[in-house]
Amino acid sequence: MPEATGNREASGRHIVLLGMMGSGKTTIGTRLATHLERPFVDSDEVLRSTTGREAARIAREDVVEALQAIDAELLLDRLGVTRPAVSAAESSAIESELCRAALLHHTCIWFDADPATLASRQHRADHRRTLPHAEDDIAALKRRRDPVYDALASTRIDTAAVDPDRALLAAL
Repeated sequence: MPEATGNREASGRHIVLLGMMGSGKTTIGTRLATHLERPFVDSDEVLRSTTGREAARIAREDVVEALQAIDAELLLDRLGVTRPAVSAAESSAIESELCRAALLHHTCIWFDADPATLASRQHRADHRRTLPHAEDDIAALKRRRDPVYDALASTRIDTAAVDPDRALLAAL
């Protein structure tokens, strides 16, 4: 991970929350945004308002790669907005080279959890794409994505090990 920059000091930059589906980006991000008096931008809401569909439906009706391309484009659009916000990134956005390059100019916080925890949280929301072999599929995705999250993030928070209030304190 890059050296921590201190999230309060990054007043002109977006704070981007990275992590897998179910890692707590929305739960903790809304609290963080309130505390920092910034708008909170939820990737699921942006996707729904932009496309009229939820991630699960896009993945089902189109292909996963189409969903990932839309996710990357939406994140890049959000990072181009002048007013700094707390933004929950799409979990796949870091697979885009353009997104990775753009994220280097913002403060990134990685919300992490073990595959079993992420799999158990996956079923809490119908709007998320469900992985057929959840825990194994998540473990495979984590092996690919975790090194990228680690390279981009100034802070890593294990959301399986702490409650949302403690995660908020760690994010500050």
